[in-house]
Amino acid sequence: MDEKELKLKYAKADKDSFLPYLGDIMKENLAHARHIEGEIYTFTSIFLAVTAATLTLNFGGAAGKTVSLLMHAIILAAGAMAYGLLKRWYTAFDRHMDFAERAYYLQEAIILEGKTPAEAMLLWNKPLKELQEAVPTEAMFAFHHPRKPNALRTRQMIMYFYIIVLVIMAIVMLIDLITLALG
Repeated sequence: MDEKELKLKYAKADKDSFLPYLGDIMKENLAHARHIEGEIYTFTSIFLAVTAATLTLNFGGAAGKTVSLLMHAIILAAGAMAYGLLKRWYTAFDRHMDFAERAYYLQEAIILEGKTPAEAMLLWNKPLKELQEAVPTEAMFAFHHPRKPNALRTRQMIMYFYIIVLVIMAIVMLIDLITLALG
């Protein structure tokens, strides 16, 4: 929508009905983001348990070498797919957090700066960085926490976890192939 269409669409909106609407947008998107986080952690826990069980069977000698090799190949393929799935989940998570943050800033623009709903909606399509600058607020801590610039975040650690598991499984498969070929 261009600026003129936005102004027409939201011209009749009043603050009393529009603020709860923005609040609902923010709450729903935050709920979706939390749900995605839960899916990531649940899937990672299950994947870790299956991987640990596979390695235990291999090194415990309960599975034959051919079966062990097959199990490791399956875990390696599943890990590669899981890594792709994780990237997709984080894309969805970022989108929901972006929408929630935008709704939050629009509420701030209406409450603190006295903008009309139509004026506030003109800010929606701006890049988030511009929106943060256009709506100066002391309550930015709701979305931006002070962090050490080089600190590892949970997202990075989970991505590294999957990469490490894939590397370990590839090494174990290589060891299985060598022992199968030699013996």
